[in-house]
Amino acid sequence: MNSIEIAIAGQKYILSGEETPEHLNEVSELVRRRVESIRKKNPGLSLQKATMLVAFDFASETIKRSPWPSIAMAPSPKAQYRKLPDSLIPKGDLRDKLSSQIVTTIAELPIVIRANHLATFASREHEPDLRGLWERFRSACTFPKILGDEIRFFPISRWEDLRPGPLGILEPPEHTAPTVFQERDVILVPGKCFGPQGERIGSGKGYFTPLHHHQDRRSVGLSVQPIAAPTGTFRYQNRPSLHRTRNASRGLRI
Repeated sequence: MNSIEIAIAGQKYILSGEETPEHLNEVSELVRRRVESIRKKNPGLSLQKATMLVAFDFASETIKRSPWPSIAMAPSPKAQYRKLPDSLIPKGDLRDKLSSQIVTTIAELPIVIRANHLATFASREHEPDLRGLWERFRSACTFPKILGDEIRFFPISRWEDLRPGPLGILEPPEHTAPTVFQERDVILVPGKCFGPQGERIGSGKGYFTPLHHHQDRRSVGLSVQPIAAPTGTFRYQNRPSLHRTRNASRGLRI
């Protein structure tokens, strides 16, 4: 933890954070200039009111720069969500960055480190890319394959072994027996978005939903898109979302 002493409008403060002292100084200098500029234009303005105006200015600028505008959803979130434009789906470098953050966080979770089997998936364009996770946990990873009305998981020895299945999703071959999950194993569940209690909006087929809510299994919901707000509305944020269900103790956001 780094700390610096700063002075704004004659008042001294201690600014602390994990960032470098240089970064903290840059932040404080930006705030100081904004406060002094506002008070220069409005000499009678108190320091408290000036700092509030600076906070509103920064909030406005952050919202304008965000690639996902805040959208309050109607009472039918699934129907409304599927009507949202493709422009809200992170692509290219942004998707790669969010996927990398998710892989790093997942790889450090104690429940993942202790698992004998890790059910993962080959992602589509609206899902986080987990190939980096497979490269770190090859012996533990298994991949989903649709068999009739059910989904089963099989290991792979090479990424190239995955082939498009009936839904166009990359699937493993049936060259071994399907994975039998134990209590300590973890299932990674893709989704377009998740609610704070594990509510999931997927792609509409429903294969993963029973796995995500199974009482005897640990699952982690993964998305590079929004997470539902506690009020039941969906709010878009410039961050990936990672949600652990009730069996994994609590939710996380990156």
